[in-house]
Amino acid sequence: MIFFGYSLSVSILYTIDVFLYAFSLVMHLIVNFLLYNFVLCFFMISLVSC
Repeated sequence: MIFFGYSLSVSILYTIDVFLYAFSLVMHLIVNFLLYNFVLCFFMISLVSC
């Protein structure tokens, strides 16, 4: 019973860890995409205004 509880807690922690890793990966991709779009937009605006 103790072993079952231990394995359950470990699996829950592992699931949380995987979820957090996936979440951070997605956030990193979104931030990179937004930064890239912002730089591209700024570059286009500066080209047009010159």
